[in-house]
This record gives sequence, C-alpha cells and structure tokens, in this order.
Amino acid sequence: MADDQETVVAVGSHGTRHFAVLTDGWKIRWRARAVNTGATTTSAWSDWLAATVDVPDPGGQPTVTALQIDPSQQVNGQTVTTSLTPALLAQVTDPAGQPLRVEYEVEHDPAATEQGTGQIWTGALDNIASGAPARITVAEGRLQDGWKARWRTRALNTAAGTSSAWSDWQEFQVSVIEPTDDALAYTAGALIPTDGNFTVTAWLRWDDKDGAYTVVEQKGLHQAPFHLGNTPEDGLVFTFTSADSPDATTEGVRSQVEPPVNEWFHLAGVYDAASKKATLYLNGAAIKSETISFPAWRATGFTTLGTRMSGALDDVRIYDKAITADEAVISAGGTPQPTTAPSTKSERATTAASGLVAAPAYNRIQPADCIARNDSFYRPATTRVPPKNERGWTPGPHDWCVSQKPKFTVEVKTKLGWQVTDQAEFVLMTIGRTANDSRTTEIDVITLAMNDAVKGVLLRDQVFTLGLMVQGSPANSCRQVVDANHPQVFAGNRHYWQNSRKVTFKVESPETGWSGGGNNLLSECTIQLSLTVPHVQGMMYKNRSAKALIRCDSSTENRYFPRGCIFDHNMRALELHENTFPNAYAHISKAYLTPNITTPSTSTTDRKLWPRHLAFGTEKKFPGFSPATPLTRLKAGPRKGRNYYRSFKICAFDYGIRTGNPYTGGAAPWDTDKQECDEFPFQSTYQGSWVSWQKDKPTDKGAPYMPGVAISVSLIPKQENRDWGDVHHIAGLGRFYQNDRILHDEDFILHLYNAMNERIN
Repeated sequence: MADDQETVVAVGSHGTRHFAVLTDGWKIRWRARAVNTGATTTSAWSDWLAATVDVPDPGGQPTVTALQIDPSQQVNGQTVTTSLTPALLAQVTDPAGQPLRVEYEVEHDPAATEQGTGQIWTGALDNIASGAPARITVAEGRLQDGWKARWRTRALNTAAGTSSAWSDWQEFQVSVIEPTDDALAYTAGALIPTDGNFTVTAWLRWDDKDGAYTVVEQKGLHQAPFHLGNTPEDGLVFTFTSADSPDATTEGVRSQVEPPVNEWFHLAGVYDAASKKATLYLNGAAIKSETISFPAWRATGFTTLGTRMSGALDDVRIYDKAITADEAVISAGGTPQPTTAPSTKSERATTAASGLVAAPAYNRIQPADCIARNDSFYRPATTRVPPKNERGWTPGPHDWCVSQKPKFTVEVKTKLGWQVTDQAEFVLMTIGRTANDSRTTEIDVITLAMNDAVKGVLLRDQVFTLGLMVQGSPANSCRQVVDANHPQVFAGNRHYWQNSRKVTFKVESPETGWSGGGNNLLSECTIQLSLTVPHVQGMMYKNRSAKALIRCDSSTENRYFPRGCIFDHNMRALELHENTFPNAYAHISKAYLTPNITTPSTSTTDRKLWPRHLAFGTEKKFPGFSPATPLTRLKAGPRKGRNYYRSFKICAFDYGIRTGNPYTGGAAPWDTDKQECDEFPFQSTYQGSWVSWQKDKPTDKGAPYMPGVAISVSLIPKQENRDWGDVHHIAGLGRFYQNDRILHDEDFILHLYNAMNERIN
C-alpha cells in the first residue's frame, strides 16, 4: 500500500506527518524529499528507512523489578540491613509510558511471631516516571533492632485503572551496629581496608596487665575482622576472625607477652594480605608473627578506639599498607637496628621484662617532660629584665608546653609609695596538642601549686577564675569552643584549684565564616590564659601569661592530611637518621661536614661539572642546616624539572669520568634498576641544583638568591632513594612535608643523627 502525503514546512525546520492507515504489527518503510513549488525544484528521494509498528497495549499491566533494600548486605544467605530507616527501591515500568503510583508494605516475618505479627508500615510514591527507580524510606520508629521482617511493592496506573500484582515478599533482618559505650572514641564509618594490606599503631598506657582491652576494632554485623589489644590469658594479641558470622573461628598472634604497666608503650599490628601474615610489634620490635589459614574479610562498620580500656590512648595511626620492620621501629620513635625476635614463650616474656625490646620514644608532651625542661618556664618582662621563654617549649609542631607563676596583688598608696598588702600566686603548667586532619587544639592547664595567702588575708578563700583569650588573624578565623566538656571559664577557691586540678580549653579555626586566608585557608590563632579575682576591688594581675601561636591550614598540597594545625614557634626540622637511610645520610652529612669534597668537588676543572660564571675552586656553602640558611619548599612548576635535569647531568658526567666512559647524553649510564641520583639540596626546594647555575637571581618567587655553588649529587641504592623522598615511608622527606605541614614557600631545616643517635648539627 502506498500513501503519498505532503507537508509544508519552513526552511531549516522539521517536517512531521501523522498517518491513520497503519496497523499494529506491520513492517513498513518510508522515505522523503523536499520540493520548492515556487521555483519548481525538487531534491532526490532519501533512502528508504525500515520500521515496525508496535503499539503498546493500553490494557497492559505495569511491572516492578529490581527490588532492593539499602543499606544491606548478604550474611549467610540472608539480607541484613544495618539501618532502622532503610530505603526500599524498585524499578517501575508502564506499557503506555505513563506515570505511576508505587505502593509499599512492610510486615513482621510470620515465622518470628515472638517479635510481633501483621503490618508494620505502609508508604507510597506518586508520579514516578515509567522506567525510573522508585525509592522510599521507611518511617522512623517503625523498625527495631533484631527484628525479622519482609516487604513488597506494586505499581499502579491510576489514570488507566491498571496495576501490577504485588511483588513477592522480600525478607530481611534488622541488625543495627551501635558503638559501644565502653569505647573512648569511634568513627561514623569504616577506616581500614580490612581485606587488604593494613597497619594499625597506637601509643598506650595501661593501669594493669590483665585487662581485656581492645585498642582498635572495625565492626562487621556479627564480628570484627581483627582484634588488636590484650587478653588476660594470651597477653598482647593481634587476631582475626574467619567470617562475619556468630560461629566464626579465630586465628592470629597470641603473644603470651604481658603489656607494660603504668608507662607508655607502642603497639603495632601489621597484616600482609598476599601472605596472610599477621605481625605484632611491641615498642618497634616484632614479638610474634602468624600466618592465618583464611583470607581477611572487609568490614564496613564503624571503627572504635580504646574499648574497655583502663588507661590512656594516643596517636592512633592507620596505614593502607603493611609497614616494614624498619618502619615499625620508626613509628615507635626509634631508629632501625639489628634485632632478633624472641621465639619461645619464656624468651618473649624475658625479653619484655628485661627491657630488651627496643625502648619506646613517646614524643607527645607529658607533665613530667614539661617540668624537667628549664626552657619551658616563662618569666614575664620587668622594667629591668626582658621576658624569658616567651613561647615556652615546643619540641615538635604538634606539642607545646609552658610553666608560669602568675601573681595577684593588692596595693595601697602610702607616704612611702605603693605598698603590697595582699598577694596570691599560682604555679600553672599549660600543655597544648594539635593533630593532623583537624583544625582544633586542646589546651590542658594543670595547677601545680596555689597559695591564696602569700601575703595578707584579703585573697584567702576568694574565687579565682581562669579563662582563655583567643585572637585570630584574619579576623573571625579563630574561636574558643564552648561545650559540656569545655566551659568558657573555670572558677573556684583554693580548695577547687589545689591537688593538681586539670582543666581543658578547646580552640577551633573553622573553615567557613571568615575570609582572607587564601586558597589554603591559612589562619593564626594567638592564645593566652586570662586570670581574675572578680570579687576583690583594687586587685592587680601583675604578670601577663605566656602566648602561643597556632597556625592552621586546609591545603590541597597535603594529600594525607588535608587540614590541620601546628604550633608555629620554631622552624620545623626534618630528621635524617644514619640507621634509617645510611646512604642518604652519608651523602648529606658530607655536605654539612666537608662540603668542598662533595660532587662536584672544588678541585674539578671540568666545566660540565661547574657553573661557567664561577671560578673553579670557589668554596661550596650549603643551606639547610640552620634557621639562618633554611631550605624552602618549591611550588609546583618547571623549576623542579630544571633541578632534576641539572642534578642528573652532573651525576652522569661524573659517572662517565670515574668509569672512563665519557657521558655524551641520553639515558643514565649506571644500572637504573639498582641506583638513582640523589641530590642535595633537594629537587623539591628553591635551593635545588638549577639555581647554582644561574649568574643572576631567578625572576620567579621563592627563597632568597644565594650566589655560589650549593649542589651535591651521589648515586645511592634506588629503593633507599625512593623511600627517603616518598610520602609513603614513615620517615621520608615526602612524609615530613605532610606530617609537619610544610606548605609551598615555607622554610625548614635538617637535623642529622649519626649511628649512635647523636645529633651532629
């Protein structure tokens, strides 16, 4: 059958034609051409296009498919949701393509009548497009933890009066995992890839050796895949469960080593997924390893810290890698050295008891540390004496402490001048701690001594208040956090303040609500204690308290810790230990001790190794070993590549000279599978090798230009070079940039430690 039809359309538009002569099921073909009737011109006919007429049955029924409950997972063949308000999902389709109403029903499992019977909840969604997913959330308060239930759904075309049949019942169980009240802290979700390589470390101080303690645990529905902690019968443990089921078996390290008591110690659990090997480290020494017979499984629940512990927990670290034995030593604050792990129960017990396990170096400030340091005591300025230790003691960027003796006086004017009639004094210790991945700082203030009647009795039993002054730059970038655990001020008389009373303030630099911090949201928070005696007139607080400066940032340059704060009191220092990186240490310590014999040496007469604008023999002077001549982290850009190119060329030419095979360009002439060219100053600094070849100061921003030769290169083992510069190694340069929050254009120095762990610069 032929049907010739014409449609008049404008140039550039579409032509549409409807036909009333077709029948459902026909196979047809069609073509078109354009005709300009005014000019009597015609295009050629288009090619034939085939089509099949398929008219939806108006009386067809909607369908529901792809039923799902979210969140859920399969446990022993059963669907389990961990939410009391799960979402019910279904894909709905209407043959006529019209919008649908979707209805849901939830009822008790008929086989679990002890929890209830009949309908629990109903719900519906309207105007769901055909082919679209329909998602509805079960109302709050309808489901209870532990219930077994089932749900179903159907789709209705209310305009056509058609409906799908109810779907089959979908059975599920509610198993809500709640954080235990016994945990010191917990996360909202999973942190650890428990079915892959991982390491968990922590510093601990326990009150007894026989507790059933859990240091870190990540929850499944019924089990946790691993347990790092202590048990009364096995001592320190790092064990694994075979599955997330009530009847799972347990394997792993049961060390039979008792934990130290009333002293800080370092514990690390390391799991290698490929070998299924679990290793437990105490204070950096491996005390036992075990290979488990099953693969570890992934838990998606929250992570708890310090469950059922009697004592203290600090500096918990989680790595998505199995750290090496050397890295375990470093994480415990030590430097690698040859160690032999005890093999028998008696040897392990003897090792732990005799102190043969590597001694820990807990670097977070404790009160005893602060008291022992003379440079922690702040003395305010007088008319004749300048202030002493204005910033207190800052052993690292994340810790600060200061001891001070504020005095309160009441003075009266007499014929002889102003006379002190009454006086009270405190001896206070203030300890501050920051942490990476947080823009908050906690400040502990401990009363070491208090005397409200040093002179006179007017201040006897008066109320003394202690507060915190916080000033931010830019404006509004810092504030004191006031909540149930951190009041704005603390107040009380001598009975309150005596007996080593400890109070805690909290400071925050939020990421919103202020402007002016640049792309890194840089802020500086100056904090200072404020003391008053509010009910005594004429009282004078004569000694202003010490100040601390907290610098916070949210830097995209820091891939491990995108936000954090430091005490910005001292120039940050990268530690290079001979026992950790012996070849890098040999290279860089030579630059410090005997710079003129580093490569290229001052004795060279080869212009390939020496800048053309400088005379041969010019003495070499290296930056990076004192705050007066620091290194400066380089911004991303071409200069880093220039540093690499110049260092590589020096290495290559020098290698050619030493081996008698002159280097003429191209690939590295040494075995690149075994060695790499190490350069100092580092490629990632403005003081890198390229700048020594510049006669004039470079035009880009960065560190001050220092004329002269400050470049040294050395071939060192490839793996050591990678570890030394990598962010993945616990003690490398890259990790230092991350942990100490060295931003681009910021200065730092090196501290060199020899094999005896003695600092040489």
